Amino acid sequence: MRSVSKSFVGLLAGIAIGEDAINPSAPVLDYFPELVDLRNPERNAINVEHLLTMSSGLHWEETLATYGGFANDETHLYWAWNPDRLVLSRALDAPPGTRFVLSCRSLASMCPACWCGERRWLRWFPRREF
Repeated sequence: MRSVSKSFVGLLAGIAIGEDAINPSAPVLDYFPELVDLRNPERNAINVEHLLTMSSGLHWEETLATYGGFANDETHLYWAWNPDRLVLSRALDAPPGTRFVLSCRSLASMCPACWCGERRWLRWFPRREF
């Protein structure tokens, strides 16, 4: 399900970018005014494109051997009250745009960033396009 979800979110993000509804160069934290406390030069450098290309540089532990256990960050994401904060508060392992890391974290973090700051976007945009 996660890989299929990434495909749909990527498709919708591409349509939204094509319609100038989102800016792939915009800092991700611009879409999360409630996370102002996370702003610092390193995190401000993470843009929507970095999330879409899974190259945000944010640390994430997700291995098949640890699925279901709390050594796996996706398990933490499943139980998180604020998944946006959980994902975007992670330490940076690499500068944004320099390292590709395949993970479900990118789906979790790019989804809200693509909603143009208006959470209702998720309700009407996919219905309109599909």
